[in-house]
Amino acid sequence: MPCSRLKLALVYVTSMTTYTDSSRLDPSLLETVDWTLYFPHPVLGLDEVGRGCLAGPVVAAGALFTPTPNPKLQVWYQSSSLILTDNKTKIEIEIEKKTNNDPKNEILNVTQKDTQNVTQTDIQVEYWDKLYEEFFNHWKQSLAPLSSYSKQHQELNWINASLTDSKKLSAQKRNFLVPLILSHYQVCIGLSNLSEINSINILQASLLAMKRAVLTHEQILNQPMGHLLIDGNQKIKDLARPQTTLIKGDLRCSLISAASIVAKVFRDDLMDFLSLKMPQYQFEKHKGYPSPLHKMILKNIGPSPLHRIHFKGVSEFK
Repeated sequence: MPCSRLKLALVYVTSMTTYTDSSRLDPSLLETVDWTLYFPHPVLGLDEVGRGCLAGPVVAAGALFTPTPNPKLQVWYQSSSLILTDNKTKIEIEIEKKTNNDPKNEILNVTQKDTQNVTQTDIQVEYWDKLYEEFFNHWKQSLAPLSSYSKQHQELNWINASLTDSKKLSAQKRNFLVPLILSHYQVCIGLSNLSEINSINILQASLLAMKRAVLTHEQILNQPMGHLLIDGNQKIKDLARPQTTLIKGDLRCSLISAASIVAKVFRDDLMDFLSLKMPQYQFEKHKGYPSPLHKMILKNIGPSPLHRIHFKGVSEFK
């Protein structure tokens, strides 16, 4: 469980480090994206975490800037427990109800078919979703003591200057930033479970997780998103919203950076939590990624119910 955040924050010494991109793409060639150009309608930055893992769900987050700082943590999440027999989520149904009288209905007419091929039983899905809900409740409570920590660090300029690709930040820095991000950004987390990953492939499961994040935001705001800024090069299918994909968007757009950091911390902490249920797999050490330790464990004892059974690196040991 992520129970040591307060201790981390109390000992953390901040620095205004300039982060550079060490990948093959020269960061000086990346154009910063001003998301305010898409005003006045709500603009959402989206990113996902966990596509390259061998185990665990894929997690997406959507970050929406809120002009007025909020002392409460603005975070919600959605998983597959709301799948109904007609393959529409409750959120989608509520949105459609609100637009039934709209003669054009061009933006909000959503039909969700992404989950129709899921083969895992409802009982199994319900089991995992209950675990995820249990984790989320504890996770949000663990962040609460930090939400009012050190007002000087809640200055928006400082927070935005610290936003970058989550992988370029230390775990300590990410943990420190999350409650501060949640005091200035509304963040919704979408989760796609193992049955969906194994049934519709990891790319489609990642997009489905993003879609859940978007629809949760729209339910909270009671209006559609005006524009989606998505990290990567894949748009969300069957979601009739204006969408722009941004390669290395987490380095170019503060909305996407904020989403990236929250999604990364949420998923890492979730894997720590799940490691308590299956300690022999040591998820707390590798978070489900294909590290040498993880591969050795798979070779010795085989995959767990959390593993992606069709992935190379897992399928040969099932």
